[in-house]
Amino acid sequence: MLKEVKTRYIKNCAKCGREIKVGWTAYFNPDTKELFCKPCGQIINKENPESVTKSEGTASDSQFDMLLDMLSKQSEQLSIASIALCLLREQIDGILNPIPEPKKSTKSK
Repeated sequence: MLKEVKTRYIKNCAKCGREIKVGWTAYFNPDTKELFCKPCGQIINKENPESVTKSEGTASDSQFDMLLDMLSKQSEQLSIASIALCLLREQIDGILNPIPEPKKSTKSK
């Protein structure tokens, strides 16, 4: 029997392998100790509707989970883009404002 739960730790879905993050709604099988992401849990629910018991949560939880995942990925992409932009600025600055070569002394001994 599957139980709908809010996750307290990060784990991968037993069916598809997707990372399930802390605070997400997921499905837990207490008999096998397997955790399923919400989409996989819903598929199992459709195959065997009486196997799911609902604890806390609403239908909008899956939308929230997907939005949270998307924002997390976008945050990572923005961090990478920010680093690339800083490196590009340094290169452009080096081209526009080259460091002058030190003057060679022309004094002879």
